[in-house]
Amino acid sequence: MKKYIAFVGDSYCATYEWNTPGVQMHQHRVNFPAYPSITARHYQYNVAPYGFGGRSRWYSWSKFCKEWEHKLDQIAAIVFAHTQNTRINSAIIPEFPLMANHADKLSTTDMIKANQDYFKYIHDHDFQEWAQESYFKMLKEKFNNIQTIHLHCFPYTVPLSHLLPGVVFTTPLIHISIGEIRGSKEKIVESLNDGRANHLNSYNNQVLADIIIQSLDNYQPGQYELPVEKFEQPNPNAAKWSNGKFWTKT
Repeated sequence: MKKYIAFVGDSYCATYEWNTPGVQMHQHRVNFPAYPSITARHYQYNVAPYGFGGRSRWYSWSKFCKEWEHKLDQIAAIVFAHTQNTRINSAIIPEFPLMANHADKLSTTDMIKANQDYFKYIHDHDFQEWAQESYFKMLKEKFNNIQTIHLHCFPYTVPLSHLLPGVVFTTPLIHISIGEIRGSKEKIVESLNDGRANHLNSYNNQVLADIIIQSLDNYQPGQYELPVEKFEQPNPNAAKWSNGKFWTKT
């Protein structure tokens, strides 16, 4: 039986290469290196693709769980890209993209108003914190016997790393992404949505794939920093995002 490697999270695991087995037509695909495809190809696995740009933890998790809960024996490993807990946790309307606390100019007026009203009247920070912790605890109960790799997209979830099973990398991926870009604050902020596969250039997609492969081959659960020195990082200030000067010129 052909095995699968699953990717569950947001845009940091939402891009795959063309002709990657298991990737659906609606998934974002490119003609240059993408770490999920590189990893799957190394093991000759199919991909179970559950990375969705801009979506919440619940959106990605519920889609994965609904389809795979009763056939986990086909999953060889799962790579999670954990996003921030402030996004709207709903999977009711698939075409509703505004789960983060900002408006997309291409969205309808109704979508923008729904997003704004949610964060103005409904969003509960304490509940979101509790739900994030509960989610991580559930993952440890559910997947303690499956190889899992955990990537934090942003710094906000890093303090909860001890709740997760498997191999947990505590260096936020946004630091690697910003580390690729030199320039003004405005240029770097714009670069976060510039079309790079999984917010990384081709070289760094390969490096991240190599790290995941090495971690699966020599599986030792625990918390580790990503070896930043292996990535292309011309911006030495990237780790200061978002509480310092993460740009290189004014």
